[in-house]
Amino acid sequence: APDAFPMRFIVVLLLSQIFFTPTIDKEPRNHPALAG
Repeated sequence: APDAFPMRFIVVLLLSQIFFTPTIDKEPRNHPALAG
């Protein structure tokens, strides 16, 4: 099914945002590259 891959890709993007975005928002001071 050609439609299965795009859906999985979107889910992975959403999961990555859910898991990684809060970490960046909560600890910007611990990452000079991101804070600068």
